[in-house]
Amino acid sequence: MVIGKSTTLYTFLSNIPHQSKNIFTIEDSIEVNLPQVSQTLVNKEGPNTYESALEQIGPQDTDVIMVGSLENSRIIKLTIELAMANNIVLTSLPLNNASHVIMHLLRNSKYPLSVATRLKLIILQRLVSLICVKCKKPHPKTIEL
Repeated sequence: MVIGKSTTLYTFLSNIPHQSKNIFTIEDSIEVNLPQVSQTLVNKEGPNTYESALEQIGPQDTDVIMVGSLENSRIIKLTIELAMANNIVLTSLPLNNASHVIMHLLRNSKYPLSVATRLKLIILQRLVSLICVKCKKPHPKTIEL
C-alpha cells in the first residue's frame, strides 16, 4: 500500500462522522469512493474546473471540503474564502516546508489575517522509495557510502 498525500486526506475524511456533516470533495481523479460524501470530478481543461466547482459549492451548506490541488492563486483565494465561511478545508500543496505553505497562502489571500485565524494544521510528508525485494543486491560498505 502506498501512503501519500491523497491517502492522508482520505484518512482524515473517513474519520469524520458523516451523519452530522455535509462533506464535499473536488478532485481531478477520484481515488476512493466514500459513502455519504459528495464527490465532484473536475477537469483542468474542461467546463468543470476546480474554480467552477468551488464557486458552485460556495453557496451550499457545507461543513467539510477537500480540494485535491491548489493549482493557482484563484483556486487558493476561493478555498480560503470557503475556510473563512466556517468550513473545514483539506487540501495539498506541493511545497517543501511549513513556512513556504504559510507564505504561499498569505500571498494569495485578500485577507492575510484570515489565514492566521483559520489555518489549523500543516503536515509535511516525504515519501520514501523502497527497493524491490527481488531487485536489491548487496553492496560493499565504502567510506563514500
